[in-house]
Amino acid sequence: VNVLSLAVCHGTLGLYSDTRTKIKYSRLMEQEAERAIALDPNYAWAHHLLGRWNYEVASLGAATKLAVRIIYGGLPDASCAKAITELRRAVELEPKALSHRIDLGFAYLAAGQKGKARASFEQGLAMPSAEKHDEVDKARLGLGKAAAGKQQQKSRGEMTHGGSFSIGRLR
Repeated sequence: VNVLSLAVCHGTLGLYSDTRTKIKYSRLMEQEAERAIALDPNYAWAHHLLGRWNYEVASLGAATKLAVRIIYGGLPDASCAKAITELRRAVELEPKALSHRIDLGFAYLAAGQKGKARASFEQGLAMPSAEKHDEVDKARLGLGKAAAGKQQQKSRGEMTHGGSFSIGRLR
């Protein structure tokens, strides 16, 4: 747990840092998540963090990746396939954790697997909010508490996220 806490701290500090420091912290975050898994292969949140790190880095644009490689020496290899593997493992270890399913949906979406993304989002949204961050995860899909209830009433499944994301488009 302490090792993963370091990874989370690096990720949080990176949000408020200059580009060079963000890249440094991103590398450290990935290393600490890997170390947490090495210490406890059944730690779902370590798999979750590593999966999310993979799809976030894999989703960077080609121009951004090239600039990071030229100016800062690049980032470790990341892929949507590895993200999906890690997040599936998190779901296997903690099937009642809504966050794992939502981020698995985003990893599928980043990999272009819209049907699987939709299914994962719907599974997560159907779960009750049990943790303090569950409503935040639902809100990432554009669904707060009130909208989550309305979603069940909609026959077509159209849900939007700030006007730019729609689960209904994932058919």
